[in-house]
Amino acid sequence: MSHSQVSRWTVGLLGTLALVAVGLAYANGTLLAAALIPLAYVIYGAISTLPDDRSLGVERHVESAMPAPGSPVKVTLTVENEGDRVLPDVRIIDGVPDELVVTEGTPRLCASLSPGESQTCSYTVVAREGTYSFDRPVARLRSLAGSIRETVELDAAGDDGLVAVSPLTSGPAQTQTALHTGQITADTGGSGLEFHSTRQYRQGDPVNRIDWHHVAKTGEFITVQYREQKTSRTVLVVDARPVNRITPAAGYPTAVARSRYAAERLYETLTEAGVEVRVAVVGLEEATEDVEPGPSGIVWAGPGTQTEPEMAFAAATRAETRPEKGVPEPPRAGPEAPLSWADRTPETAIRTDGGETMDLLAEIPADARVVVCSPLVDNWPVGFCQRLGGNRELVVVSPDPIGTRGVGQRLTNVARHLRLGELERAQASTVDWSPEQPFETALREALPDLVTHR
Repeated sequence: MSHSQVSRWTVGLLGTLALVAVGLAYANGTLLAAALIPLAYVIYGAISTLPDDRSLGVERHVESAMPAPGSPVKVTLTVENEGDRVLPDVRIIDGVPDELVVTEGTPRLCASLSPGESQTCSYTVVAREGTYSFDRPVARLRSLAGSIRETVELDAAGDDGLVAVSPLTSGPAQTQTALHTGQITADTGGSGLEFHSTRQYRQGDPVNRIDWHHVAKTGEFITVQYREQKTSRTVLVVDARPVNRITPAAGYPTAVARSRYAAERLYETLTEAGVEVRVAVVGLEEATEDVEPGPSGIVWAGPGTQTEPEMAFAAATRAETRPEKGVPEPPRAGPEAPLSWADRTPETAIRTDGGETMDLLAEIPADARVVVCSPLVDNWPVGFCQRLGGNRELVVVSPDPIGTRGVGQRLTNVARHLRLGELERAQASTVDWSPEQPFETALREALPDLVTHR
């Protein structure tokens, strides 16, 4: 707390002394009477003080406790005069973490508060992955004349932090969007629930699959076959190449971070539904203690590999947050700016000569559903999806990394939407996920037949 007195009425005191001196020197009653005007201001400033009983209550409310990275989060700050006297000039600013960018509204409030009166200010920040704690709000109280000033830090009730973490490392699960997954039917007979065909009894067939009604009628033993059930398989492809490390605006997470987040949400939901999921992270070049990319920069994780999916997602996070030489922050999207860190540092650029596509195609089973998480800032994901071919189910989840704030961004966004159209013509289901839209909402609106709310 700091308490100070501001000498803002010094000019009035000098004016009073000057008028009195001249009035006495010339025996001019008018000048002496005029001295009362600046003297009134001096007296006003001298007697104007802050009330002794001054107490402020502050409460902060964060709209979403655990938002997705890139989502807008509304914060509301309420200030109440808990004293018995009027506070004529209250100015307060919330302690927004330095890492969070305010996109709408303002965390500042200026008001005059009567006893029991409250005022509210609201602002919106962009969630970034991690845990962020708000600092204590700082309030400045001034007397009616502004001659007395007090600055104090206040304890805020309510929410004191914002958490945007990976679904695989978060605490209690939020309301999620689950895929309609699990068992799929095959064209062959076997054990299951739906009738498929009958055949001659063979030694070793289960007794409960013998058609005893047929035996009673004809004396012939036959075995009933049901439509065989197979476990569905899914391959999650995360496009973490350097070309995707762009943001729509300062303070937003990169497109790689949002692609990885979408893949983690899908992986969590699919595994809970009993689906076998393999993860392929494309665009990693540097080996770590946990993962070692292949020659084309691909890390495979999940069944049949020695790498856990959590390790692959963590490696994508490290690559996405690793600053390149001379580049303090990810560039913004648009023709007027480089599209990636790799454009500024060619020695770190990953090769895109088709090696990634061939290596992925070689590892993806023919009957697996493929889900690609990519911002579609270049043509590689389109070419990869077109090469998959066949009758397999293909889903492309594309976080919008560009935005429409500038002319260049709008032009770049046209090319991205053309790629989305090409994917739809290739029989792929597409999800265009904007930064302002919750991931569950985007998935539900784009693929109503594929998702269900639980």
